[in-house]
Amino acid sequence: MLIDSGTTKGAPLLMNYLKKLNIPDKKIDYLVSTHPDGDHVGGFESVFKEYKVGQVIYSPCTKKSDSYSKFINSVKKLDIPFNVAVEGDSWTLGDAKITIVYDGFKGSTYNECSIVLKATCDGKTFLLMGDLPSTMERPVSYTHLRAHETTLHL
Repeated sequence: MLIDSGTTKGAPLLMNYLKKLNIPDKKIDYLVSTHPDGDHVGGFESVFKEYKVGQVIYSPCTKKSDSYSKFINSVKKLDIPFNVAVEGDSWTLGDAKITIVYDGFKGSTYNECSIVLKATCDGKTFLLMGDLPSTMERPVSYTHLRAHETTLHL
């Protein structure tokens, strides 16, 4: 699973990192775009050139920008299955369970539309917050984490 891709200028760094992971069959099962800002979707075009993607999950927010348009157009051109995030949807990746705990529909800004994922594996749980502002991060965290679990805001 790849969550966001950074900027277009940062794409070479992302691609070098992905290459070092030696991803089997160059296939990424899930690609998640937390929200449409260019610093989150800019590198996806490079990813699509090198990797087969099983499914794209994206924020309900859209944006009139070059990087977001290229992202959406690539998904459609490559006929990759895609879905807007739906709160409560979940899937497994190996031993990990991934759940969408906030789908972005309540947001009124691009950052507030960030998808929040809960990842649980080996008894550890993390929230992956996209760019959700701290005013919204706290209520989501309190609702979906117990005291010993961790929030990641990357």
